[in-house]
Amino acid sequence: MSSSRSDDEEIRAELERIFGSDMVKFNWDIAKQSQDLMNHQAYSPQPDFAIGPFNLRPEEEEKHRALSAISVVYGHCHDAFIEPIRRISDVPNQGIASNVNPRCFLAIEVEGPTPTAKHKLGGLINASLLGRIGIMVGRDELVTNRIRRIRNYLNNAYSLQKTDWRIDNVFIVERESFLQVLRGTQDHNIDRILASAHDDER
Repeated sequence: MSSSRSDDEEIRAELERIFGSDMVKFNWDIAKQSQDLMNHQAYSPQPDFAIGPFNLRPEEEEKHRALSAISVVYGHCHDAFIEPIRRISDVPNQGIASNVNPRCFLAIEVEGPTPTAKHKLGGLINASLLGRIGIMVGRDELVTNRIRRIRNYLNNAYSLQKTDWRIDNVFIVERESFLQVLRGTQDHNIDRILASAHDDER
């Protein structure tokens, strides 16, 4: 649930500059072009931003190809993008897990003060389920702390053996800090990254 259109547009412009506009989806309908069970017959969330590559097909060969592409992009962007985000996040001194069967490389939700805690809970879950790495962007410190408390609730439930799932692949960051990292990140055009990786395999 985005905090405002101006927030969206500034973040969107930086993401498109870094990763290439073809790989940045805004309010992405995860069921669109889907050929697996995540289709319009089920609930289909729309994360504020999704960064490809995208994993949309159930066939093993296609799924393997998509997940391999996501892994290539993750490895290329780890030091230059993932690590700077981790350092400004709520877990700067911890390792970060990654979703082994993501829908996309990054799933990003931008949260303002008005949606309820239930909306933020949904955004947090969707960011974790959909992205190899999820990023929750709070408009300010108050919003960011609310998201952190929700994550603590879910992970405490795991510690108490009320669920077998932890949210360990999501960074929670404040908007201005997130934008500073984006502005300082050089071009990592995903199409070029994948083309270079393909050439190296030949």
